[in-house]
Amino acid sequence: MAEGGNGRKLPVGFDPRRLTLGNDAPIRNTFRPVSRPSSTHAPSSGSSYRLPRHRSLWERIDDGVSSIGEWLTDEGAGILSIGLAAIPGLYYCYKLIAWVVRVWSGDFILGILAAFAALIAAAFIYYACCLLMYVAYALVWVIGLIFYRAWTLLLAIGVGLAIWGAVSIMNHDQLSASKTRTEKVASSTTPYVCTATRLNVRASASKQAIVIGTLQRGQVVQVVRVADGFAEIEFGSRRGYVSIQYLKKK
Repeated sequence: MAEGGNGRKLPVGFDPRRLTLGNDAPIRNTFRPVSRPSSTHAPSSGSSYRLPRHRSLWERIDDGVSSIGEWLTDEGAGILSIGLAAIPGLYYCYKLIAWVVRVWSGDFILGILAAFAALIAAAFIYYACCLLMYVAYALVWVIGLIFYRAWTLLLAIGVGLAIWGAVSIMNHDQLSASKTRTEKVASSTTPYVCTATRLNVRASASKQAIVIGTLQRGQVVQVVRVADGFAEIEFGSRRGYVSIQYLKKK
């Protein structure tokens, strides 16, 4: 073997100048330098790489609301509807079983009849729960549509507040109108004085009506109206009726 410059022995017939081994063709240098991958964290000036955009608070809220809506319309509607229908169904089944056991402990024959009646009632409860499940499914699905996006949720809240405000205004107007009518009735009463020693106050304008109280001589009452020989008066927190012939205008 030939000896290389670093003291190592070379194969027999190897020519270090021609890079040949015996009569073979020259050995080609097939070494290629490995290129280093460019870093994605530090792109060059001509790269199309872009940093992720910062998501706003509204976008995050919108994604959260839409995820709730998707769960309600996909899986939540079925789960919640079954739960809402099963709770009352199980409760009434428990009541039926307790009733049958109570009747059975008292009389065997009546217990058998009670068990038969309970089976019929359980069938009605089953169909009622099925109907309730479909209704609950529709309601939950509608709620899921409300949670479709953040803007649909805000729209639903706005509509609800508008309806609540309209109902509140209507109730306030009705109370005001009722109060006005009461004040008008109160202002149209006329004071009368009782001339009898003891005058019965009845529940209606009839001599056979129930006596709800009495008036003493000289007692002043407010008469609302007079009809058929009876005067409608204010008697405590209610209305009463007395004979007009025992009253005199004050």
